[in-house]
Amino acid sequence: MTTIEPGSWIDDHCRDGRIVPVTRERARGILILHATCEPPCPRSLSARAYLDSVPKHRRQ
Repeated sequence: MTTIEPGSWIDDHCRDGRIVPVTRERARGILILHATCEPPCPRSLSARAYLDSVPKHRRQ
């Protein structure tokens, strides 16, 4: 997602770095959706930060 669509039906805008509720599955999905954002958008950065903060023994 390199552009922001005002009425995104999945409500997953690049500028919105707040992910609530956040889960590993959702964070992984966000990284997939925003893989083309260059430079990485706030949404992608938040998802990456969350996954990096989850202890490795809790990752699936």
